[in-house]
Amino acid sequence: MGKKILLALSGGVDSAVACHLLLRAGHAVEGVHMRTWHGKDGLGDCPWRDDLESARSVAEFCKIPFRVVSLVDRYRQFVVEPFLRSYAAGETPNPDMLCNRWIKFGALLELARELGCDGLATGHYCRTAAGEDGVHLLVGRDGTKDQSYFLAQVRREALPFLHFPLGNWKKMAVRRLARQIGLPNADRPDSQGVCFLGGKVAAIGEFLLCHLGENPGDIVDRGGRRLGRHRGIFLHTIGQRKGLAIPSNRDGEHYVAVAKDLAGNRLTVALESSSDPALRVGAVALHSLNFLCRPLAGSHALAARVRYRDPPVAAWLHMDGDGGPWVEFARPQRALAPGQHLAFYRGERLLGGGIYGEILQKSHFSLGMAPPNAQTDPMGIQEEKPRPVGCCCGKGPVQGATELPIRICVQCDVGFGNHLTIRGNGCGLCWCKGLPLCNRGADCWCWGADKPLCGEYKLLINDEVWELGENHRFCPGTVQKICPQFP
Repeated sequence: MGKKILLALSGGVDSAVACHLLLRAGHAVEGVHMRTWHGKDGLGDCPWRDDLESARSVAEFCKIPFRVVSLVDRYRQFVVEPFLRSYAAGETPNPDMLCNRWIKFGALLELARELGCDGLATGHYCRTAAGEDGVHLLVGRDGTKDQSYFLAQVRREALPFLHFPLGNWKKMAVRRLARQIGLPNADRPDSQGVCFLGGKVAAIGEFLLCHLGENPGDIVDRGGRRLGRHRGIFLHTIGQRKGLAIPSNRDGEHYVAVAKDLAGNRLTVALESSSDPALRVGAVALHSLNFLCRPLAGSHALAARVRYRDPPVAAWLHMDGDGGPWVEFARPQRALAPGQHLAFYRGERLLGGGIYGEILQKSHFSLGMAPPNAQTDPMGIQEEKPRPVGCCCGKGPVQGATELPIRICVQCDVGFGNHLTIRGNGCGLCWCKGLPLCNRGADCWCWGADKPLCGEYKLLINDEVWELGENHRFCPGTVQKICPQFP
């Protein structure tokens, strides 16, 4: 039996096709278009009239009830004003995260309940599925369009009410279906950016200058030498080089922002380097954590998406640190800025997210400590009682160990020791550190794939021959390259 669904109609092709799919599934659909910005003050040129007319035309084509709700005041309170405060504080916020939490899956969800609807639907590319601990939020099948990252701050209690008809669809197929059924907006371009910027990401500087005002200051190098001037420190993000207007006079080298001194209104820049601690972040504090699962405690090996367009990376989430929650990465990440968002996953499931705070110089690894054993790796592979007995992560085996099962990932050039069975083509974990090898999935040629790397079963470590069982094949040549301390 079909449900009564309130559908957010943005005016774009995604929500239009979502409407068609819901109707085809037998649901009773009512469309709603929300106005979030009027642009009357000249501080943002939102194309809301075009969006409204497109949404209305879709509702008429699909023959569904349609209403418009004004959320301008609420949008300003919960999205625009926090956005501006964050930039004024030297951070780099994400307004889409705020909008999804407080507006699309906040205010619209309240409206759906008031109207007696059974659910709220949007055109997001993600999925929900029932699990033992409630409804899970999963990545979209189209990896190039997956939007689960932007839902990392949505309240967990909203999940049972949400519907994502496009979760199993590819974007190209969505556009093709829109044309086949004759949707009036089938060829309408996808929107970019946020509403109060008129859909133009490049307009953010103008918007900030209008609201925060110009506040010129010096651009200096790490020694304090003045190199130029900025119009407002809020116009620059850590790792950014565009807009600095400071030539390096060196071929192939560029200055990038590496630090902000809010009190002195100075922006520090340096030539980009892979070893610069400001640009290569190994650990960062988190705040405003939101869980779409049972709240986590202790330390957990997870896959983390540090920014929307970045691929997932191996990370450890530590909930019990002295200074609060923090995350460390298997490999340093480039230029993470306070205010940006992290989303963390286990397999296809989005577990939640947090906001970057202070960049940390500590980690379990730099202190020579192994974090507690995780129970599940990012690929969803279970291990009952992992007990590492050796480590080939650069420091050689644990002294006194009597066995060292070793596997390697030749694509990632990483070796690790553990008792975890790798299944299929997925990558396993290094239980010495609790870190996944990589996130290439089926594209990664790990041991555990259809063919072993070689037929060798022995490895010479610290002048001892280590006998490895038939389930622990490895390539000695690769291991030699991975860990220079191996003889």
